Amino acid sequence: MNFESQIDTEEAAIIEIDINGNEGMLIEKDKQFILIWNNNERIFRIQSNLDRNTIIKIANNLEKK
Repeated sequence: MNFESQIDTEEAAIIEIDINGNEGMLIEKDKQFILIWNNNERIFRIQSNLDRNTIIKIANNLEKK
């Protein structure tokens, strides 16, 4: 699955992360987090000022209905 997204990553911390077996990126800048990943069906993006662990927990608990 290919997609384009423009995110200001200048002076940001970027971490590769696994979300339920899917490759993603966690970007931290100015106390804001953006988590982006895909499951080969959909592209997901969570943007929040919640802490890193909470955002990852939310992402790992998303379920297909």
